[in-house]
Amino acid sequence: MEQSLLVIDDSILLKDRWASFDPKCQLLCTGEISFADTMDALEKVASGLQKISHIFLNGDLGFANEKGNGARDGIELFKHIRLTRALGPLRLLPVIIETGLPLEHYLRRSEDNLLLLESRCSLLRLPATHEQITSFLQNAIPYESEEQLRRGLHSKVILSNSERADNNHALRNQVGAFKYLAELDIIDASSQQLYQSHIRTSLSFKKAEFLNLLEEHDPRESNVDPVDCASLKQCRALYVDDEHDRGWSRILHELLYQGSAGRFDLDSSDRVVTAERKFTVIRSLEAAQAQLEEFAGRDSSAVAEWRAHEDRLCTAENDRKKAKEEFDRYCKEYADLGKKIEVNRSNYSQIIEKLGQREGELKEHSIILNQRFEDVLTNLECKPLAEDALLQTEIQTAAKIIKDYQNIVLERSRCEESYEHLVASQQICEKNKSEADEQQRKSVKSSTESRNHAEDAAADLGNSFHFDIVFLDLNFHQSDSSSTREDSGLDLLNKIKTLNPSIPVVLFTAVDSAMSHQKAQEYGADGYWIKGASSLRELRTLVLQLTRRAREERQRWTMLKQAKAKKSCFGYVATNYGLELVELQDIQREQINRHLVQSFWLLQHVDSAEVMFSENIDSRKYVALNMGCVQEIRYKDIEGEKWKNLAHKRVIPEDESVIRRIRNDAAHQDSRAISSTDAVLVFDLTLKQILQTGRTPR
Repeated sequence: MEQSLLVIDDSILLKDRWASFDPKCQLLCTGEISFADTMDALEKVASGLQKISHIFLNGDLGFANEKGNGARDGIELFKHIRLTRALGPLRLLPVIIETGLPLEHYLRRSEDNLLLLESRCSLLRLPATHEQITSFLQNAIPYESEEQLRRGLHSKVILSNSERADNNHALRNQVGAFKYLAELDIIDASSQQLYQSHIRTSLSFKKAEFLNLLEEHDPRESNVDPVDCASLKQCRALYVDDEHDRGWSRILHELLYQGSAGRFDLDSSDRVVTAERKFTVIRSLEAAQAQLEEFAGRDSSAVAEWRAHEDRLCTAENDRKKAKEEFDRYCKEYADLGKKIEVNRSNYSQIIEKLGQREGELKEHSIILNQRFEDVLTNLECKPLAEDALLQTEIQTAAKIIKDYQNIVLERSRCEESYEHLVASQQICEKNKSEADEQQRKSVKSSTESRNHAEDAAADLGNSFHFDIVFLDLNFHQSDSSSTREDSGLDLLNKIKTLNPSIPVVLFTAVDSAMSHQKAQEYGADGYWIKGASSLRELRTLVLQLTRRAREERQRWTMLKQAKAKKSCFGYVATNYGLELVELQDIQREQINRHLVQSFWLLQHVDSAEVMFSENIDSRKYVALNMGCVQEIRYKDIEGEKWKNLAHKRVIPEDESVIRRIRNDAAHQDSRAISSTDAVLVFDLTLKQILQTGRTPR
């Protein structure tokens, strides 16, 4: 196959000159086409049937619609030829560049012009002689392979000062998004064309690709766990980035919801929300700060609202307890009266029985007396009535029986009066019991309503920052200029974590800096994902892990805020009768809050690489010891045998004994004895006891 010379110039005036070297030379004129069209034309030449042996390039050529300082020239085109993969064998060919300026000029102009020193390139000053060109054409040899090309260019492909200063931030923002959009298969035809055009014309991208600064990743797997998909689709996400409209918001939206969270359209506003309000995008630093201030105000209102409902709940619980005690007292009184009535009935029966006996005795003695009187009257002449001893005895006996009968009748009368009094008292007690029962029902209803209101207020408190995860860029443009302020996103990160540290925040940025990564960790970032370098699979896995963890942490943080917001915090002191509830002093509350906040932070990092506070104490052990300190404040001077006795009598709740056991394990055993589960358990039980104590005093 015949070989020919490829001439690239912005004019056809010197065509005859090149025909003298190669009558079949090909001329590519750039004067009337754009740079992108020039690259397209080179790709067609590379795929054509005619084989090219050498390339001649006018170093001072120009392109259509490119004027001024930013206009590209032949030197720029040469670098593209060497670094464009799509040109295939064409990029391996020897190149002669004819220019009116010396090599030193180009090396001073830009450090990445160091590529002009590679061995298959010759720079000739105008006007180049026929002999110089002939010598180059005869002696120049192409690279034998892509590998040889890479070795030849390896030390000469470098980033310019501006590219190094930017650390590929703009490159990853601009090109990386297109790559992920294509990976998610949501890029449209116009975006795909723009993406390919950018790749063809961006020297920074080609250099980054050559230097392996942009990693390739496998497309999203189709066999994603349906449970994970459902979990992500319920996630409420906030994305803060002033360059999200380059495609990053669409990438996150598709990755999380796969089109199920409502249509997502970009507009010019600072805040964009999907139809189902699951995905919110904020495009400016100022709008994000305003949103956080709104959240902070909402949080303060939610805290005040919860505190008010908590106070009402405490009052309602106390009223309910008093109403129950009153009802129980009347129930006992009613039962006691019932027993007394039964005793009275039994006594009354016995009295009636005695009366019957006495009536029988009286009838019997009445008959005897009548008979005796008849005998006496018959013998009256023989013996006076008063001198009849037997008659007198019978009369005395009868008198005694009559007196007993009268006493029993009187006793019956008293028993009847007592019965009537007991029945009346029982009726009054029954009425009081009914009223107490009604009051108890009302107090239970009031307590239930107050508890529901308090729970709703607690839910509002937990949702004052109503996102499940935040994606945050690191650098934002200044409002008064086009420049960016480095690490300006860290201010937002700090505000978010101050407002609600349970909300996971992923730094979603094009900044690949160890220093920025370290700062982000210090400010509490939960993840660091680099645009254009990290994979979507890594991001999906990270989001799943963080949202699962955040559900428990959000509830824990809400309970912690409730504990801090309580109007009064209570503890106990030992008495001769058990425990007495006492209100803790402000300094004691401050100590408790400090232990709780520190332990919450430790629990967030409990599985991270060794958060150490001293040589022998790790984060799990520190949480257990902190909660032990909180318990000691709440149960003042209750230790040793006194604690065991009260716990044995169940005066001290069982949860408190669990806290004491874990604290003791941490204090006396190796730190490995305290697991992450124990650390979480002792913290949660402590919060639970703090919130419950004081609602229903002992």
